Amino acid sequence: MKRLTVKPYGGIANRIRTIEAAHAFATYHSAELSILWEKNEHLNAFFQACFEVIPHVKLLNVDMAGSRFTDKIRRRVRSIFNRIWVASSHSVQIGERELLPLLDKETVDLAEMQTYFDQLAATHDALYIESCWAFYPAPDREPVISIRKDIQAVAKSYVNDSAPFVGVHIRRTDHQEAINHSPIELFVAKMKETCHKQPDVCFYVATDSVEVLNELTSHFGSRIITGVSNRSRNSEQGIKDALLDLSCLSRTNQIWGSFNSTFSERAALLGNVQLEILRI
Repeated sequence: MKRLTVKPYGGIANRIRTIEAAHAFATYHSAELSILWEKNEHLNAFFQACFEVIPHVKLLNVDMAGSRFTDKIRRRVRSIFNRIWVASSHSVQIGERELLPLLDKETVDLAEMQTYFDQLAATHDALYIESCWAFYPAPDREPVISIRKDIQAVAKSYVNDSAPFVGVHIRRTDHQEAINHSPIELFVAKMKETCHKQPDVCFYVATDSVEVLNELTSHFGSRIITGVSNRSRNSEQGIKDALLDLSCLSRTNQIWGSFNSTFSERAALLGNVQLEILRI
């Protein structure tokens, strides 16, 4: 039986799309799928703290978090062990270097990616892939990954049928492209226009910036809804709050997103919601 081990990396939305792609590949090729989930400073939570268990998928959690000297030693040892294990257990390893010729384009051609991985599957029985991309087309069906039910329940308490909701996702901090191309003024103008047309509208705001939230609240007061208090990716609660944002956005009637943000796209896909990217 063929085997695929996938190590998704990056933020929560990037990891979700990579796992969706890996599951699609494994299903198409009748391969056994294992997920190597790394908890680190970029996403400091284990898989089970974020998602429901995926049936028939093996989960390998690796703890690479922590800033103490002993944590650094532990990471070094585990990195060496992981490299040895990957090399000895897999006939081919695919990472960013191998995928770069397919990714270094204005738009990623999923059909070309599929052909590349189908050819690998024809000649190798054990594949190892490190990626943050949707490297294989997933069929139109229910998402493979489901956010934990307790997080979804909290999201339902924030975004429900009590009012029409627009999801607003404004990415800031380290995302310079979103800062440059999706300034807050675009969102404020569109929100004011919508308030004029829909007097009862509410906005669920997902942002990694307290300053953005404060500015929007100064304009729109009680229309602004948010469920997040911890925006740190380097804590389990911060990751759970990011998933709460994702779930809440997916429950809105439409989403206004930030330029080149996987998070906006994933929320829209999760809830089958119309997405409009506000950009200049």
